[in-house]
Amino acid sequence: MKISLPSTTFFLKKTILLISVFFITTLSGQVVERSEQFLKTVSDKVSIGVHFGPMVHYGDIKAEKFWPIRDELRWGGAMSFNYVYNDYLSFSIQALSGSLAGIKSRDRGGNPVYYKFNTELFDASGFLEVNLNRLIFEGLPMNEWLRIYGKAGIGVVSFRSQLRDSRDDSLLDSYGWSEQDTVKSQTLKKAVIPIGIGGELKISKHFYVLLDVGMKNVLSNKLDAFIPSNPDNERNDIYGFTSLGVSYRIIK
Repeated sequence: MKISLPSTTFFLKKTILLISVFFITTLSGQVVERSEQFLKTVSDKVSIGVHFGPMVHYGDIKAEKFWPIRDELRWGGAMSFNYVYNDYLSFSIQALSGSLAGIKSRDRGGNPVYYKFNTELFDASGFLEVNLNRLIFEGLPMNEWLRIYGKAGIGVVSFRSQLRDSRDDSLLDSYGWSEQDTVKSQTLKKAVIPIGIGGELKISKHFYVLLDVGMKNVLSNKLDAFIPSNPDNERNDIYGFTSLGVSYRIIK
């Protein structure tokens, strides 16, 4: 009885298959291990925050030059994502939703006018933050539990605005609304350049209390729905967001 042995090609294919399985298994284990190490390293530097505070408009329609009156004070809420690159630099993203309002009773010449506006907005901005106390006061113990930072960035603000007569509430102009002022249409989207300063106080391994003061320069003069008749008086609108917040650092 003649017994046929497997061919050389058969053994070669099996050998290649076993070697491939060995290398794939080894490589997969190394990829998983390195991925876990990378995620741990990244997560130790990441924090997520929530913020709430007043929003103030600085533009054409405003009762006082700096301080808002009661009817101009509006509120906003934000979420943020922060990544600590090193002891001196951080990167953050903030998504802000809120509203603005303003009233104007005198023009630049002192003549009576009757304007008021309301704006709804959503702002998404990215920031580069500089740790000022570590940069200036290197080696102080407080640097372990307090971070004072300055920041600047760029973003996009999406908004709808309405300008009305303060006497009878009639509509004078609007952006992001239909002509009948009853249906919301596509929002206006403009670039915004934010700057700010803030502080972050460590209260536990994971939790921090935040105070942030920011000013946002919108590359548009339509945030209050008012365009001056004299082009020489046209300026970009600015608004401020001052907030208290809490952040959670994903550290193991």
